[in-house]
Amino acid sequence: MPISNIVITVLLNLMYFKQVGVTHYFSFLKARQEPGYVPMASPREGMAATISYWREQKRKTLDGPTIYARLFVVIGITSCSVLLTCQT
Repeated sequence: MPISNIVITVLLNLMYFKQVGVTHYFSFLKARQEPGYVPMASPREGMAATISYWREQKRKTLDGPTIYARLFVVIGITSCSVLLTCQT
């Protein structure tokens, strides 16, 4: 790999590293300064919709597979891999 490609790769990695450390946020106050901006919902309605969305996501996660189903899968995969390695 030529030196120029290594330098470019290092610089790009440093640039991405810098971006990760930057805090990204949205302020509707700044958006209101733009001409023609019309909010789709009030901040209170938006927050209520966000909270209900994440509560629903949490409920779906908790209603997922039980610990017994997960154990069955882990034990099944482990036993299959042991059987396959023992046959050789």
